[in-house]
Amino acid sequence: MTCTIIKATRKRAYILLFTLNYKLKNLQSFKMQFNKLPIGERNLLQNGLLTTEVRGVKF
Repeated sequence: MTCTIIKATRKRAYILLFTLNYKLKNLQSFKMQFNKLPIGERNLLQNGLLTTEVRGVKF
């Protein structure tokens, strides 16, 4: 029983780490694309006057 719980917990930990790594890569990619925008569009996004959606997350 204990062995099964440890395996399940370890599996959840691996899934969590994979998910966090995936989100970090998406964020880094978004920042790289964001930095390529013209300064005017960047300011609009930062001030919340313009919104964009990246994989379901609004900015």
